Amino acid sequence: MKHSNFSRILSFVLALVMVLSMAPANVFATDSAVYSQITSLDELTTGKYVLVDDKGYVPTVLDGSWILAEEFTDPANHPVWDITVEGSTVKLTDSNGVTIAPKVGNNNGIQSGAYDWAVTCENGTFRFWGQGSDTTVLASNVGSAHKYRAYKTTTVSGNPNGYPSYFTLYQLSEGGTTEPTDPVEPSLPEPEPSDPVAGERAT
Repeated sequence: MKHSNFSRILSFVLALVMVLSMAPANVFATDSAVYSQITSLDELTTGKYVLVDDKGYVPTVLDGSWILAEEFTDPANHPVWDITVEGSTVKLTDSNGVTIAPKVGNNNGIQSGAYDWAVTCENGTFRFWGQGSDTTVLASNVGSAHKYRAYKTTTVSGNPNGYPSYFTLYQLSEGGTTEPTDPVEPSLPEPEPSDPVAGERAT
């Protein structure tokens, strides 16, 4: 009888491990939301996102002449950005409702204001560029507490480790309206009889 109970528990644990191992990678879920990593421009649609740079930091909100930063843990722990897609450009709005723009005059800096950032995707990560005479790119400054500004492309290309500008994007779907593709339903073993059938008792 003890052996039968042990087998039943072991079967359940193994089935649970198998189900968890089949869960899609880079999908984070809470009770009311799902965060899914996107990796192409085709997947970039108007919505809410958590941005994570290649040093593992997250831009949070505009504060004076900087966008503040915090170290990435889990998408659910960080402020989301509204990304509004308009053709091949985007507007970036922080969680306080402030839309950001490069500093005018093709200089390093950041400010509030409506602005159409050009966006590119390379190897699953995204970059946000100034347009026209604004030869800038949104980047972190490792030497200034990882805070963010638009930096001249020559500044970033001359020291890419000091000015991370590649972002991983996690898209937020609230209310569980978007679930991971083809969710796997748990397949649990059939329960064994609590007592062997008469005539088939274990020895």
